[in-house]
Amino acid sequence: VNTGWFDSLFNDVKLKLSLVLGDIEITEEHIAMLKAIEETGSLKEACNKLNITYPTLKSKLADLETSLGLKLVKTQRGGILRGYALLTEEGKRLVDIYDTLSKNSSKLLSTSIQKRQNKRVEFVFP
Repeated sequence: VNTGWFDSLFNDVKLKLSLVLGDIEITEEHIAMLKAIEETGSLKEACNKLNITYPTLKSKLADLETSLGLKLVKTQRGGILRGYALLTEEGKRLVDIYDTLSKNSSKLLSTSIQKRQNKRVEFVFP
């Protein structure tokens, strides 16, 4: 049986990870928003970096925080003290958990593809 076309599908595999906590789905987009906020220290600059509008970021962030029942971002409005935005400990932990799962999933996928390309298929059961 010629499976060349099927094998070629594995040449450009991308992993798209969503973290589901109960009924709450945390997507790559949520994590990208949190990372942009942490990197820029500003909601406005995070919007610029992600090429999304301020109302979109605020709405998605508020929805996620409400769903989780956690404050993920601490903000201070501008003025003399200059405004800022930074992740709370919960926000940082969520990003760390997501990144760890993503990294481990990518390693597993890469290993599985390599084994498939080497024509070795292994099933491991806990």
